[in-house]
Amino acid sequence: MRKIIVILLLALLIRLFAINQTYYEDEFLLNYLTQADTPHFIETKGGEHPPLGFVIFKLTHLILGGDSAISRLVSLLFGLLSILVTYYFTKKYWNEKAALFSAILMAFSYHAIYLSLTISIDSICMFLALLALYYVWEYKNTDKGLLTIGILVGLNLLTKYPSILLYPIIFLILVSKKSFYESLVAAIKIGLISLAVFSIFPIYSYFADWNIFMNTVRWTFTYTDISQNLPFGTSWILLFLWSTPLLLGLTLIYFVNIKDKEKYPLGVWIIITLLFYTFLVKRGDYSRYFSTIVPALSICSGIVLSKIKWKKNMIIMISLLTITFIIMFHAINYATISSVVRPTQDPANYLNLVLNGNFNFFFPYVVDHGSWFGTNFLNITIMMAIFGLFILTLLIKKQQFILRACRF
Repeated sequence: MRKIIVILLLALLIRLFAINQTYYEDEFLLNYLTQADTPHFIETKGGEHPPLGFVIFKLTHLILGGDSAISRLVSLLFGLLSILVTYYFTKKYWNEKAALFSAILMAFSYHAIYLSLTISIDSICMFLALLALYYVWEYKNTDKGLLTIGILVGLNLLTKYPSILLYPIIFLILVSKKSFYESLVAAIKIGLISLAVFSIFPIYSYFADWNIFMNTVRWTFTYTDISQNLPFGTSWILLFLWSTPLLLGLTLIYFVNIKDKEKYPLGVWIIITLLFYTFLVKRGDYSRYFSTIVPALSICSGIVLSKIKWKKNMIIMISLLTITFIIMFHAINYATISSVVRPTQDPANYLNLVLNGNFNFFFPYVVDHGSWFGTNFLNITIMMAIFGLFILTLLIKKQQFILRACRF
């Protein structure tokens, strides 16, 4: 218990460095609306998403005050809760050593840090989805928790419509343990429970103003389509950058080299999410929404790291390299940096920057939270130093280390 508390404290510390960083357009808007009259608040933001996430921010302001930093504390709280759930999830269905590594990866992963430090409903979505899938594992092994799953999926839908991707994920995970018929019946029950929870919103809209509900539906479907107007794989490339090669690399090692009965359900969790945001996105850059799978990537990576026999000289080498790169990245922080148009708005120009080695391609500007990389530069550089360098260490020790690590 003490170890996870230390990890949570480190995660909190690394995030508090930037709790008062610059606020961007959508953050200003959400923060303003949460302090407006409740009807105006729901009707205005109801034009985009269902109201639960915004109501949570609203209630927090009513209790703690209207300071902008309070809204970031909401995201921070849900981010820390996601780390805690990842730890207990991995500990219960794998082992404590894997759980500690998974929690550490969640504590320092870019996507997890990013969502913990922006006034956004995405941090809430990641926590609710993670908790729902924790109880899916519980149900497929013990037949308990069906009602809880339905409620959590319903709360997800009340926060953001893309949470519908949980339905195929849950069904396919259940099929791995139960018969097709049992899985289908369970999925239908979960669907009915979740829709009953979600119905609070359309019922409220029916009596207040039906357009409140319909506007959220219209807005969502303008951003989704069975088409892809981005260069294919753009979001996957950005996922690779922001999740770091470590998470994706170790996840690949997990699926290739680890014998684990839970490999199929973890794979479903990851693949369905990737397919959903790759083929159902029409405009806008949604690679940050891949954060839903960061807990899954962290669990897979934690399992791999838990099987490595760590030696004293390896730890010393990683520590020295980490210190060296922290100094280097700190120096880079003083360099002249400018944001560029994000790849989804001008893919040709963005690709040109990459091919010409223009360092500023690392800083695509996103209207809701500013420059992705620069938004929380200190935290991200520390994350890159600690975990990116792990890969470098593997390359240096490749003949003795990588081969041993991959054989298990």
